[in-house]
Amino acid sequence: MSVKEYVEQARVAFASRLLTETTNTPEAIARQAGFGREATLRHAYLRVLQISPLEYRERFT
Repeated sequence: MSVKEYVEQARVAFASRLLTETTNTPEAIARQAGFGREATLRHAYLRVLQISPLEYRERFT
């Protein structure tokens, strides 16, 4: 695993916690997790988990 992949997976894990434990918007979670924009968060989720952040929240909340 490259450093880039590790960092992305760590950010997705942190964002996942925020999605399930808070009511923050995806935009706010993207900033908090270091993705900057919601679109970047969404692309990372699709790469790593094969689902969108909102689908993740619906399944695991």
